Amino acid sequence: MGKNVFIVFAHPERNSLNGCLLDVLVDQLTSQGDHVKVSDLYRMNWKTEVDIADFPAYPADQKFNPELASKNHTANGSLTKDVVEEQQKLLWAHTILFVFPIWWFNLPAILKGYIDRVFSNGFAYNYSEHPELSDPQVLKTKTVSGRNASLVVTLGGSPENAYKPDKLGDPNEVVRKLLSATLTSLEYSGLNVIHPLYLYDANTHSEAKVKEFQTQARKFASQLPN
Repeated sequence: MGKNVFIVFAHPERNSLNGCLLDVLVDQLTSQGDHVKVSDLYRMNWKTEVDIADFPAYPADQKFNPELASKNHTANGSLTKDVVEEQQKLLWAHTILFVFPIWWFNLPAILKGYIDRVFSNGFAYNYSEHPELSDPQVLKTKTVSGRNASLVVTLGGSPENAYKPDKLGDPNEVVRKLLSATLTSLEYSGLNVIHPLYLYDANTHSEAKVKEFQTQARKFASQLPN
């Protein structure tokens, strides 16, 4: 019986290197008996910003507090439909993959917005305005905790150039907060992070280089744990 793999894809051009890698990942996973769901954020016109529109039951006479609004709406089951649908995909998955390019040494804004909205308070982490009054075991409970997660990341620079440790650092440093805090930290999501696949020189026009990337992506998918 195959595992469930949920892929969050964040690139505006489906017919891109990232899109090609997505196809390879899906093909490899399905060929080995896994079950795959994909959220293509740009095609979905994903709303990136967190605002009061995300919380339709929020009292109109109260000062807007996004974190507490997130907690209350998660608890009450009143988050917006798009967020709930993505949370259900996360719950379905045994493994979650984020496929995206590094832009300006950071995540694409649409992916950051996805995490901001979907990893809600009470779903991916628990925070109370008065934690000293709350049961510490409840605060440590995360719905997504224990699942596997990883990244497939394209980088325009080379490890010998932009990503040398004595320059801007390795890509693990670029996405360090995503890896070590948002995903892994027991205070937050508590996911089991598998070492990401980093693909350098992604601006290449070489067919041989693209085939090399495809081979690496296929191998990566084949070695994901159950």
